[in-house]
Amino acid sequence: MEVLAVFAGISAVFFFLIALHFCKTAHLMNDLPTSKAQGVFIGVVELAGTAECQEGEAIVSPVTKIDSVCYRSVVEEEWGRWETELSSDGKGGFTTGTSWKTGWTPLSTAQDQLPHFYLKDDTGIIRIVPTGAELEQCEYINRICEPEDLLYYSQGFPDPIVDTTHKRRFREFGIPLHQKIYVVGRARVREDVVAAEIAADPESPLFMISVQNEEKLASYYEDNSRIQFILMLVSVCCMGLFCTSDILLALVSTMFAALFWTGCWTWFRYRDMVRMKNRVKRALANLDVEFKRRYDLIPQLAAVVSGMNRHETTVTRLLSILRAQGETLPTDFAYLEAVAPRLNALVERYPELRANELFLNLHKNLRDTETRIALAKNYYNTVAEYNNNYIKMFPDFLFAWLAGCNFIRPWDSAGFAIRTVPVPLQK
Repeated sequence: MEVLAVFAGISAVFFFLIALHFCKTAHLMNDLPTSKAQGVFIGVVELAGTAECQEGEAIVSPVTKIDSVCYRSVVEEEWGRWETELSSDGKGGFTTGTSWKTGWTPLSTAQDQLPHFYLKDDTGIIRIVPTGAELEQCEYINRICEPEDLLYYSQGFPDPIVDTTHKRRFREFGIPLHQKIYVVGRARVREDVVAAEIAADPESPLFMISVQNEEKLASYYEDNSRIQFILMLVSVCCMGLFCTSDILLALVSTMFAALFWTGCWTWFRYRDMVRMKNRVKRALANLDVEFKRRYDLIPQLAAVVSGMNRHETTVTRLLSILRAQGETLPTDFAYLEAVAPRLNALVERYPELRANELFLNLHKNLRDTETRIALAKNYYNTVAEYNNNYIKMFPDFLFAWLAGCNFIRPWDSAGFAIRTVPVPLQK
């Protein structure tokens, strides 16, 4: 009984840890607002879109020949044989018997993934570095076939294994191009350009790339958290019965286990509300950064364009004067030698006239700046909506009150246009 009690106790701890993991993951998914690809800011974010890659970079799965950003393929062959087993007869002796055993022997295992791909939504794209991510992929094929099937020898391996049953199983999983995906991870600044990317980070609570949507994943983790919680209570009850053989004491220990779980859940929910409060502050700080960027950048760009425009005006006026003089005065060599130094001075001072390009660059920066501000406002409003919902719902408003969360007024702004990033994607 002591061995069973120890086993039940270990099982209770195991189920408790698994339930805690599922509960934290479900809360993280429910608390994070879904960001837009062009509105991602540094920190833990979640996004939804389609998986894309640049032209010619897609990898092809070996069995189903599907263009993918990652895949995993396994080919196995079944074996079957009679095996002799030695078992106790219950009287101190042993008996022998035979039984039919089957199993699968791997013939080949292959997996590959792009070093990076892109998530695309209605606002643009963002780069995803899948290394270190928890991948949930589509099932391409899961099929058992015999030699008469063309697929049987499609991957080679003409020689059968020992004790073969002449059955082969082909399993392949992956994320195909243009597949809808859901990503949770930490955003950082790319090393090659000033843009965000999602990549593995030791401090990130979760890095997941899934072909399922947020609702299904959150529901899955919530349901499994409840199941593991019930299994934990059953294990604690069994441990109490094995230790004391008293049903009342077993029920009391189960009640204490439930209270302990409730305390842990309360603590983690309070931490979630603190993170929500800090997320609101960060969203407001992001807005301040974008406003300051506009305040500092646009006047400087306008001053550069204005100065270049004055320079071009001066050059054009001087050239017009010289042209008029050239039409009225004789074009002998001596006159040209007299005018040449002044023309050379103009060329040296103004080697290239390009105010038009600067005007276009100013317009581009104005448009990009306003888009960044609009996306920052949208993110702030989304976070504010999450915060305001939690402070009005039971029992979350209790933890929100303890964490000091208050009503956040959304930022009022009109609709805004979104500009996409021109990246050549594979059709």
